[in-house]
Amino acid sequence: MFSLRFVLAFYNGTYKIFFNAQKYDIMPSEEEKDFFKFLSGGSADSEFTKDLDLLVTSARHNAQWRQQFMTWEQEVQLSYNRGLEEGQKIGKKEGELIGQREALKKYAISMLKDAILPLEKISEYTQIPLEELEALTATQCEAAIAAPD
Repeated sequence: MFSLRFVLAFYNGTYKIFFNAQKYDIMPSEEEKDFFKFLSGGSADSEFTKDLDLLVTSARHNAQWRQQFMTWEQEVQLSYNRGLEEGQKIGKKEGELIGQREALKKYAISMLKDAILPLEKISEYTQIPLEELEALTATQCEAAIAAPD
C-alpha cells in the first residue's frame, strides 16, 4: 500500500509531515479529500476550499498585496543579513578581547615565574585582578611541584 504521509521528527521536538496530495481519493474524511483534491489542482467543492480558492484568486490578482509581500520578504532578508553582520562583529570583538586577555595572562605568568615584581605591580600592569593573580600563582606552584626539572 502506498503511504499517504511521511513524518520527519527532529531533535528539537518539531515534526515535518509530508502528504501525497494526489492520493486524495483514499483520504479518511471528506474534508481531507476535498482539501487535497483542491491542492492537486482539482475543483473547489467544499465551503472551505471555495473560500480558499477565493482568497488565492484575490491574492493572485492583487498587485498591491504581491508588492507588499515581495517588499516584506526583502525586508526580512535584509534584517537577517544585518543581524548576521552585527553578530559577526560582536563575535569578532569578543574574540579579540579574549585573545588580549589570554596574552596578558601569559605575560603575567611569565612575570610570576621570574618573581621580580610584586603581585600588586603585575596586577597594575596587566589589569588582571589581584585575586586572579593569586590563583595563577597557586596554579603555577602546583604545576612546578607536579613536574620538577
